[in-house]
Amino acid sequence: LREVLIADGNPLFRGLLRAIPIFPIGCYVELSSGDIARVVSQNDENHFRPRVEVAQAAGRPGAERRLVDLSRAPFLHIRQRVAAPPAGRVGCR
Repeated sequence: LREVLIADGNPLFRGLLRAIPIFPIGCYVELSSGDIARVVSQNDENHFRPRVEVAQAAGRPGAERRLVDLSRAPFLHIRQRVAAPPAGRVGCR
């Protein structure tokens, strides 16, 4: 049963991911680059690679915010969710 539920393209599993996303919009995550980013939109093709806005660039204080579509950045991935960014903003809404 487990293999059926998690099979790629399973409409039940995809519906569940749309209803309860792994990385909800507004949630902060740490990227493999060390940057802290906020999830700004979901990716219906790959729920593990949403679009994010880099809020705090690692080792580059004051760096400009930028949008990153993780589905188009093959060498960049989410390392973990973070409860709140170091700047003191609220994490997931």
